[in-house]
Amino acid sequence: MKIRARVKAHTAKVTALAFAPDGKTLVSGGEDASLAWSDVAKKKVVARTALGEFNPHALSLAALSAEDVWLTKFPHPRARVQHYGRARLIAELGKSHLAFAQVRVSKNRRAGLSGGTKKGLFVWDVAASKTTGVLPGLRGASDSFELSADGTRAVTLGYTNHRLTCWDLESCKAQWAVDTTSSGAVAWSPDGRSVIECADDLIARSSETGSKRWSQSRVHGAPFLAWPKADRIIAASRSAVRVVRGRDGEVVEEFELVSRGTAFAVSDDGSAIAVADEEGVVSLIW
Repeated sequence: MKIRARVKAHTAKVTALAFAPDGKTLVSGGEDASLAWSDVAKKKVVARTALGEFNPHALSLAALSAEDVWLTKFPHPRARVQHYGRARLIAELGKSHLAFAQVRVSKNRRAGLSGGTKKGLFVWDVAASKTTGVLPGLRGASDSFELSADGTRAVTLGYTNHRLTCWDLESCKAQWAVDTTSSGAVAWSPDGRSVIECADDLIARSSETGSKRWSQSRVHGAPFLAWPKADRIIAASRSAVRVVRGRDGEVVEEFELVSRGTAFAVSDDGSAIAVADEEGVVSLIW
């Protein structure tokens, strides 16, 4: 891995990143109250969107296409999922969330999850921009959650109860649950057969039963995980990015960060990694 480009995307700390489905556009949010739309090939910002009054910043981003994103932002009196295009706010969606809400969408962009409310995580039909159910008992502000690539299941890891749970999104019922030692990031394998969690060590489990497949003690407490290819897991901490082999958990590559990472993203095909910092710079790595 090498840094191929450094893009000055914001004038303040970068708080969220997301690649568009085709990997050609990277969207970033920063504490300068804007979204930056960067062309990956040209390695520069090509559009900017103001996030409106109250000087908010994006807490989380989910790119639906190269032209529009779902996001949550803070501070804002109406803490909802919001739909932004390059030019403007398109819509505020659904009901209000807690202040530090997050939003995720599946790789096929059919299903979404957002949190939190006192009831749990909202399940979304992305095309209709409507909620279809609630996963109970989760707030989603500090809890971790990710959707399977096909949008039919989700895995969550509770911040307070440290419980790893696999959910069916149609019924909104838990399929299994495992108690872990801490909280941390989660991710799905591309084929949906495995999930990983990094509450302490990096652990891979069967998505059908929750049984452990392997663990890797060299990776622990990573705040960001992605599993874009069958044998390529990306585990990022504030100081390093590691590539882990999917079949056995072996660390095959490590990249030390010069600046403290504040946000991370991996393209859908796993070919590019984006790391942002407190100075508003986004580094593109591959």
